Amino acid sequence: MNIAATIEILTDAPEVYDGFGTKTIGIVGTSKRHGGNAVRRVAIERDHFEWQTGRYASGSYYYTSERCPVESWVRFGDWVLS
Repeated sequence: MNIAATIEILTDAPEVYDGFGTKTIGIVGTSKRHGGNAVRRVAIERDHFEWQTGRYASGSYYYTSERCPVESWVRFGDWVLS
């Protein structure tokens, strides 16, 4: 994976929701939803970004975006970051 050609986001989706072109970079916290999933920093290849974020949304998992920055999920009490 060419990291320069990726977009990094945070998500509380488990790794089984990751598709092609998606790699976990690290764990940054815990979600209070879905049984306490890890909040992961992931890199998604630009060409697969729309598909991947749609996959997360299909399972009602959160991910960061311009409209929903990480501060939103922390402020609402859904995520606890390390």
